[in-house]
Amino acid sequence: MKKLTMYVEVKINNMWEFEQKIYIEGNNTLFALLADVENENGDVIPIKFPKGFPADCSDYLKQKYSPKNNNHSFLSIDEVMNYNVPMHKDFDMFMCTVHDYNLERLSDYIEDVRFVFWFDE
Repeated sequence: MKKLTMYVEVKINNMWEFEQKIYIEGNNTLFALLADVENENGDVIPIKFPKGFPADCSDYLKQKYSPKNNNHSFLSIDEVMNYNVPMHKDFDMFMCTVHDYNLERLSDYIEDVRFVFWFDE
């Protein structure tokens, strides 16, 4: 089974900075929602298809990058918030984290928030 590795980055003064690693129990439904991974039946419409590793990421994440991992991608908080995420127990923990960061984004110094992730075998 694949394992999800996810980090939060915040944009401050036009630079992405590492904020925290998110620990989310991985499951195929969540993988399908985030990046169309493990979605063989096509039952879940993904928020976005994998976009690759962000070139402008924080130095911390550049050190974590490995081409051995797969389906590198990232989602902006707006992409997640604007997607009609269905009510599903597999999404609850992720969406709670998203909502927390959406509120934090209202601060004076955070310009944007994104979730950078990939899958390990």
